[in-house]
Amino acid sequence: MRLLVKILIGLALLWCVYWGIGAYSLKTGVSAWLDAQRQQGWAADVDDSRISGFPFTFRHNMIGLRVADPNTGVAWDLPNLEIAARAWAPNDVTVTWPKEQRLCTVNGALDSTSDIMTANLKLRPSTSMALDTAQFVVANLTGRLSDGQTFSVASAAGSFVLVPGCSGSFPVTPR
Repeated sequence: MRLLVKILIGLALLWCVYWGIGAYSLKTGVSAWLDAQRQQGWAADVDDSRISGFPFTFRHNMIGLRVADPNTGVAWDLPNLEIAARAWAPNDVTVTWPKEQRLCTVNGALDSTSDIMTANLKLRPSTSMALDTAQFVVANLTGRLSDGQTFSVASAAGSFVLVPGCSGSFPVTPR
């Protein structure tokens, strides 16, 4: 019986170490991405960054996230953005956008609200964690442009798969 207790305590300690390394990797990965954007001339700031979810989830909540490209005049303001992954499947990532957000361009601003805006990303299991597939869901999205025009989307969902070796751009033309 004592041996079983020692094994369970050892496994619990190993899980704690694993979770700590995973949480640290998530936080440093996001910080590295923000630094890379800054090196490319973008403004990228976060007011606060919190890691939580122990013991079953790696959850990174960024509060007051702002990214802007001064060359194009595009800026995105998010009160919070959550990135989460189950500890036993860290390459299955869920990104949850806030209910309210603002996107600005040189032509004006877009303020939007939604009940749900999430994406489920499947990353390739490697150190690069490259994107493999993505699915997204949006529900009750409404927006107001700075010129007063409004739009709404009751619900939308979609997915895409990245094929290794294929590249290209696909222009989207409004109808």
